[in-house]
Amino acid sequence: MCFSACLHTTLRRAAHVRVTQSAAVRRGRARRAEALRLSVVAAAQRSAGARAKEQSKRTAEGLPVMSFQRLLSHLPTLTQTHLRFGDRHALEVHQLGVPIALQQCVFDLLGVKP
Repeated sequence: MCFSACLHTTLRRAAHVRVTQSAAVRRGRARRAEALRLSVVAAAQRSAGARAKEQSKRTAEGLPVMSFQRLLSHLPTLTQTHLRFGDRHALEVHQLGVPIALQQCVFDLLGVKP
């Protein structure tokens, strides 16, 4: 019984030493990795394309840059005209206006045919 208790205590101490050494190794790796970084909180560098888009207020395709809400507000401006020739049983014509380039691009991306 005494031998068993002594062996158990020795194994626990050895396990504690291994865990402590392992933690020290991890801390050392983290310190070395941190030292290699220029700055943990450095601001991201903007790409040349992003700077050009900001200056021109246009995308690479030539479309204006705008928020999603503003883009959605442009879609309902597409007109639809209803013409009726004659009385009740007359000929009806429904004509949809031609979408501007921005509207057409959005409809194409959404897979919607106006």
